[in-house]
Amino acid sequence: MGTALTSRELHRKILNHLTEKIADRMAEAILERHGQEIWE
Repeated sequence: MGTALTSRELHRKILNHLTEKIADRMAEAILERHGQEIWE
């Protein structure tokens, strides 16, 4: 099979990538909000 991914593996990769992106964005938003509260 070589480097060919099954559809399940492909879906899992895509899902993991999206989850990471969402988590990063949420973390940034939370840090910005709390950072503003701390610095004000």
